[in-house]
Amino acid sequence: MSEAATQLADQLDAVTRDFIGVVQACTPEQWARTTGSEEWSVGVVAHHVATSYPQFDRLVQALAAGVQTIPPVSAEQLHEGNAKHAREFANAAKPETLDLLQNGGNALVGTIRGLSDEQLAITTGIFFGGEMSLTQIIERILIGHPASHLASIRATLAESGEAAE
Repeated sequence: MSEAATQLADQLDAVTRDFIGVVQACTPEQWARTTGSEEWSVGVVAHHVATSYPQFDRLVQALAAGVQTIPPVSAEQLHEGNAKHAREFANAAKPETLDLLQNGGNALVGTIRGLSDEQLAITTGIFFGGEMSLTQIIERILIGHPASHLASIRATLAESGEAAE
């Protein structure tokens, strides 16, 4: 385990705890409100983030194990997959989403905590054809993804005059 991995894991853990807190505090009306950024309900955005954790965990584990043949993902593929998820989970349940956030978040944080400095330095071409180190993937995507969606949810709730925790 490395100090850098611990710091990254702590950052993701903090974002995840904040995300869970906002989701827990949502009323049914807030859960159904459409976000300005994604144009999905708060519930769909939360479920989207929750289901990304296991996918990200598998990605980190594969890269850390030395897998180098991860197919690149185009922006179009990413948007199509996200739109499909939004349709399929338009009525995502809050308790299920909270469980997914908690369990997936804990697992991913644990995986990151166990990484070595050598593993964090591994690079791959995965998103939109660009090269990134595992550290960059964790910072920009694994932490950035829930953080950006949390900001969107908070902005949506603030627009309606309802503060989010």
